[in-house]
This record gives sequence, C-alpha cells and structure tokens, in this order.
Amino acid sequence: MKYGKAIYGILSNAASVTAVVGTGDNCRVYPLIAPQEKRFPYIVYTVVSIDPDDSKDGVSKLDNFIVQVSCFGENYNQTATLAGNVRTALDRYTGTINGVEVDGVRLEASREDVEDETKVVYHISQDFKVRIKN
Repeated sequence: MKYGKAIYGILSNAASVTAVVGTGDNCRVYPLIAPQEKRFPYIVYTVVSIDPDDSKDGVSKLDNFIVQVSCFGENYNQTATLAGNVRTALDRYTGTINGVEVDGVRLEASREDVEDETKVVYHISQDFKVRIKN
C-alpha cells in the first residue's frame, strides 16, 4: 500500500535515522515485523487504522491514517536516540516521497517498554497521524 511506501521513504531518506539503522540493503526499517535474529537497533512500522475522508460526490481524495512506529534497541539511550530521530523525520513532514503525496504528519502518542521475557530489549513506540492525498 502507498501508506507504507510513504513511511518507509521518509524514514529511509532521513540522515539522522539511517545513521543509526543503516542504508540501502542494510537499512533496518521493516513493515509489520522484523526478520528473526535481526541486529539492533531497528524500526518496525504498522498502519493501525485508515480513515478515508469521502466527499459527497465521490471517493476520498484525502486519507487519514494512524501509523505506529516502533524503535527497538539493546539499551535505553540507543533506543531513545533512534525514537527522537524518527520523530524529527516524521513530525510535521509534508511533501512527495516514493510517488506518494503526504499532506502532513503529526505525532499523536508515545510509549516506552522493556520486553518482558528478556529484559534486554528496549522498545519505544510512537503513533503518528498521517494525511495522504489520493
């Protein structure tokens, strides 16, 4: 879907993000789930909901959706730095990326956690409201 193309494009083109998660074939930004045994740090993004903005005379010309961007790392500082870089890249972004016209992005919420089983994986997730023009 074009929503994922937009999020991946923004994150994989932000120098502050790629400085931490790599570039090109080594870029550790994944839709839905990271591959097993992937090295830290990395990012996983998921579209949580889509709210089309239908008009009276046709289909939606503007879709609103919530995307959850989760940053994973081996320690808190690494994870917090990556989450801050993600916020800087996404929050208030407008423009065209990967052929998708992004009308705007806004941070909605943020949460921190430590994986229960291992206690060695830090996790910060952020929810962004994204507006895409159709």
